[in-house]
Amino acid sequence: MAGRYAAGRPYVHHVAGSEILRRCGHVARAVDIGSGTGLSARALLGGADVVVGVDPSAEMLGAAFRHASIRYVAGSAEQLPLLAGSFDLATLGSAFHWCDRQAMFSELERVVRRGGGVAVYDVELAGLAEAPALLDWLRADYWTSLPTCQHNGAFDVRLHVRRPFTIIDNTTLHAEVAMTVDELVSFVLSQASSINAVTAGASSIDALEARLREGLGQHLRRGTATARFDVPFSLLRKVA
Repeated sequence: MAGRYAAGRPYVHHVAGSEILRRCGHVARAVDIGSGTGLSARALLGGADVVVGVDPSAEMLGAAFRHASIRYVAGSAEQLPLLAGSFDLATLGSAFHWCDRQAMFSELERVVRRGGGVAVYDVELAGLAEAPALLDWLRADYWTSLPTCQHNGAFDVRLHVRRPFTIIDNTTLHAEVAMTVDELVSFVLSQASSINAVTAGASSIDALEARLREGLGQHLRRGTATARFDVPFSLLRKVA
């Protein structure tokens, strides 16, 4: 799974990194929670002197993006192996839905200094410029045929913002990236829904790949497509 994630996830996190820098300025220390293979940690390099990426999977961290300013540690959002008040900024990129919200916010309150920021964002495939019907096929045919993947739901500012945090930005950013058919297949196979189907014994990875290649072949006539991503983005500040 770590290898598929590292190979299949496109780097669009820079749009979140740029928005964080614009709103927060340069900071000394940032922690990226749920770093996975380091795409979200990489996005912080332009705005933080030191980045610490935290993830519970040693395999994911083993496949993570490497940089002299990034240090990775194994740990969970609910029990961060970090000192109190030691970070100016915390981020959760495509990770909030895996976390226990109450425990996570307690840890954010502990490790983020007063006045520090917390950015929560996701990365969602919004369509392909050259194949507008492909997303409909994924929704109606591919994803709905897979067993339900259990997680805790997306971030919602109306439900999840709590003291001592206050919301200062809530928007949807956008990104585009050119992707080949192989890259699109790898991306969908790296999603939790596909991995869960294999783990649950509902399908094999080879069968899912064959279905995806057949569907892509019906909708995408060229070898490369412009993939469009929505990035729902929220920025919180610790006010007390």
